[in-house]
Amino acid sequence: MKEAKNIESNILKFHVNHDISGVELMNANFKSNRASLHYHLEFIIGVMESGVQSYCPKSPKEKIISKGHISMINPERIHSNKNIDDKGYKYRTFNVQPEVFQQIANDIAQDEVSLPNFDKVTVKDKHLETQLLHLHNSLFLNQFDTIQNQSCFYETFAYLIKTYSSNKLKTGKINANSIIANRIKDYLHTYFDSKITLEELSEVSGLSTYYLNRVFSKSIGIPPHKYLMNLRLNKAQELLKLKNSVTEVGYMVGFFDQSHFTRNFKLFLGITPKQYQSSIS
Repeated sequence: MKEAKNIESNILKFHVNHDISGVELMNANFKSNRASLHYHLEFIIGVMESGVQSYCPKSPKEKIISKGHISMINPERIHSNKNIDDKGYKYRTFNVQPEVFQQIANDIAQDEVSLPNFDKVTVKDKHLETQLLHLHNSLFLNQFDTIQNQSCFYETFAYLIKTYSSNKLKTGKINANSIIANRIKDYLHTYFDSKITLEELSEVSGLSTYYLNRVFSKSIGIPPHKYLMNLRLNKAQELLKLKNSVTEVGYMVGFFDQSHFTRNFKLFLGITPKQYQSSIS
């Protein structure tokens, strides 16, 4: 197995994806870092990608965070951190405003509840690690459209809160509801060529984001963002058969970035839109 390369210098990159309000992304490579006692006003949810760092809460004892560890730092939690060898470390964080966590917790509980709090500073959870890294990368590179970004963010952080928050949330039973599901489907079919957000679907369905995704999935078999993607790609096939240009078709079915259109079409059919159009006799 190849050894991880040493980090050569301190590099920090920040990004805000405007589909997700109240969240800043950070991608950090630290050759050397020794931060004194401090706190953040946001929740800091981090994933170690390589190397080792020491996390030092004001009390009790320091914790060693290495590759695969997920760190969860509450707002105003006093701590310091530093590298413990000369190889450096690499990690990614979601810097999330408290009101975002509050809204997700309220949606899950269907009630006004207290702000989530994490007693554990660090956990190992392969499923969550994979989801967080995939989400971070997608948001950083703007790889997906609005509703997919929002859905992936919401589902990942709902899982984080339900699984690791010290104030456990009770959730109601999820039942299929064809009336609500059809209402959402009608909206998607009407506006498939436009930007659609989870907030819009929540308003249409009368459900919180947490429950609308689950009720729709229970009724239809896939969540709204996947249904919308399939709808757009099926419409694209119809339009490509009519010899519309590939670029024009992408815009006509709601893809405002041609790379998004090409990538998702290839995932859908195994060939690019241009190859598909060329194959039609």
